Amino acid sequence: MAIEEGHELGRKQGLEQGRQEGIKQGIEQGIEQGIEQGIEQGIEQGIEQRNIEITKNMLAQNIDISIIANVTSLSLEQIKNIQAKENY
Repeated sequence: MAIEEGHELGRKQGLEQGRQEGIKQGIEQGIEQGIEQGIEQGIEQGIEQRNIEITKNMLAQNIDISIIANVTSLSLEQIKNIQAKENY
């Protein structure tokens, strides 16, 4: 019986250790994915903000909104909204 109890105790300890390691790995992977997604979103937001600034500069120079749309990849609707907000 002592050998069986030892095997059972070893099995339980092994399962617990495996579970703990799995949780740790899962957390690490989740953090890495979160950081990557945050960086991607930050880059996208930065590009969007820069396109808005370019749009404002081009509107101030009275450049046609269809040209602005081609340059910035913003929609005509987005450009018209900026135009209305900034009174160009």
